[in-house]
Amino acid sequence: MGAGEEFRAVARLFLQRAAGYTAARWRDKAEPTYRLAQWLADTSAGMQRQPLRSVPKLDSDFALADQFAVLANDFDLALRAASSGSTIVSARLYRAATASTRQLLAG
Repeated sequence: MGAGEEFRAVARLFLQRAAGYTAARWRDKAEPTYRLAQWLADTSAGMQRQPLRSVPKLDSDFALADQFAVLANDFDLALRAASSGSTIVSARLYRAATASTRQLLAG
């Protein structure tokens, strides 16, 4: 399994679990999930040579799963587009994102 496939699989697993999170569970997961979502957004913007933008903090932590899903997809698309010129960088970024997502799953 390649680095991109592994990231996509771990991201799907996180989203499956997050779908069942209660408000109490989100209290523990909200900040690390938000930090990872912001990192995904920043990395995607950098790979696409776009300006950095803040991921909005919404009123409900339950929205973080949707934000993560969108930003993980953007990240994946940005790295796929960039991988033709920089597969080593893309693989390292995928591995970093995978490790961070696994930390969310473990905690």
